[in-house]
Amino acid sequence: MGLLLGLLTLPVSGPVRGTIWVAEQVQAAAERSWYDEGAVRRELAELDDRHEAGEIGDEEYEEAADALIDRLLAAAAREEGEDLAGDEVAVEEVGADEVAVGEEGGDG
Repeated sequence: MGLLLGLLTLPVSGPVRGTIWVAEQVQAAAERSWYDEGAVRRELAELDDRHEAGEIGDEEYEEAADALIDRLLAAAAREEGEDLAGDEVAVEEVGADEVAVGEEGGDG
C-alpha cells in the first residue's frame, strides 16, 4: 500500500521534496559562508582598515567589531560542536535567532 500511495502522490510530493532539499542546501551554504573563520577575519581586518582611514567612527567600529568577534566565537563553538557531535547538532545550534543565546544555556 505504501508503494502505491507513494506513486500516486509523487506529482505533488516530488516537487515539495525537491524544494525542501534545495532550501536545505542553500541554508547549509549560507551557514558555511557565515561561519567561515577566514571570511570573518578578513571582514575584521577590513573594518580595522576602514577605522584607521577614518571612514567610520569609534562607536560604529566598536559595534561592528563586537558583532564580528561574536561571529568568530560562534564559528569556533560551532566547529567544536561539529567535531564532538556531528552536523545535526550544529544545525540545531544555528536554528536559534542568535547563537549567543544557545551558548549561554549550553550544558546540553
